[in-house]
Amino acid sequence: MGRHDRFFQEEFPRQTLQRRDHCDHLSVSAVAEDGSVITSTSDKSLSSAQNLPLLTLASQKFHGHLVIQNNSLYVNEPAQDETIQSAQSLGTLIAFQTNEDLGGTGGDAASGGRGETTPCGDATYIEMLETGIYPLGKTSSLRAQYIEVFAANVNAFPGEVEQAHLELLAEMPPAPPPPAPPVRAVAPRH
Repeated sequence: MGRHDRFFQEEFPRQTLQRRDHCDHLSVSAVAEDGSVITSTSDKSLSSAQNLPLLTLASQKFHGHLVIQNNSLYVNEPAQDETIQSAQSLGTLIAFQTNEDLGGTGGDAASGGRGETTPCGDATYIEMLETGIYPLGKTSSLRAQYIEVFAANVNAFPGEVEQAHLELLAEMPPAPPPPAPPVRAVAPRH
């Protein structure tokens, strides 16, 4: 365990390390062996394959405290598979954020992200929140730890935000068990 890992665990024993997973790109910076940030020569973010080793290491170091978050919930679109699969395979917690398609002060869009945006109404807003609370449906045990919402929507949809809050608090799932360590083949000595 490195110096920084010990510091985090000693100083913040009950804190959660959050990792946001954006819908169209992954936001964790690549880090070289010497600890320096690898800068990209293009405007593309890390691919899933590039990001997986970082998430795997973080999930091992901060088991039970790492949250993988997706920042783009929409109505009539399932929660992003990549976020769900990463959380399940790495044994991390999962969370979601509503989309920002109408701008930080304009609220969330019921649809959009890939074209024309449509503002949420009462029914569509709670439907979007429940897509994040229950990313695999209400019958699945996978539940979000939280849903990040914006002030404009809290003011516009107070009843729906309260309903989602109560749903999140009902039977909060425990942290998943740690994933099994990788099996390493050892060559026999001659």
